[in-house]
Amino acid sequence: MKRNKFLLNGFKYGLSAAAIMPVFKCDPGALPIKDDPDCERRMKLVQDWVMRFMEVVDTKLSKKEGEELMDQCGRRCFCSHQNSGEQVVKLDPEDLIKRLKTNWSEESATKESDIIYIKYILKNKPNKCLCPMVNRFSSEISGTYCLCSAGYLKQMFETYTDKKVEVEIRESIIRGGNVCSFIVKFINPWIEKYLPKN
Repeated sequence: MKRNKFLLNGFKYGLSAAAIMPVFKCDPGALPIKDDPDCERRMKLVQDWVMRFMEVVDTKLSKKEGEELMDQCGRRCFCSHQNSGEQVVKLDPEDLIKRLKTNWSEESATKESDIIYIKYILKNKPNKCLCPMVNRFSSEISGTYCLCSAGYLKQMFETYTDKKVEVEIRESIIRGGNVCSFIVKFINPWIEKYLPKN
């Protein structure tokens, strides 16, 4: 199987960098890894793997294939955080924004007309990449990685609202910005009929 087909199929069926975390039995959010040298060593292995993986994505896949792969990665990441078997309570966009403001911070979500602006800002925490896979990197990682967050947000909004959305990255910390921020737009149902299915 060609490398690009292997990567795309892998993410289609749930293979991702996050999938290797249980293998190392290390929860990067559980404690400061400097207090656990063994966990720190294993996290370094994960980070090195992610760096190599993103190099492959950027050099061996077309732009469209790379975008599709990282989109699927983000979607799978969102799904992995949902309780299996638990029925999803559908929300209208305004209620979802209220939930984000409650769980993240007041500045994390705003709505203007039909456009929703998302910022990854958590209460009482400095602005940083929220992904535990990369937010401790000392070296730079490809900005392509941020498409994973876009996929995460797509799946979140589509799951709770039952409406298809587009997500645009405004800026991100990995790409040199001060905060990770996104624009979420709901797709007109008439146009949606002509879009390819995920």
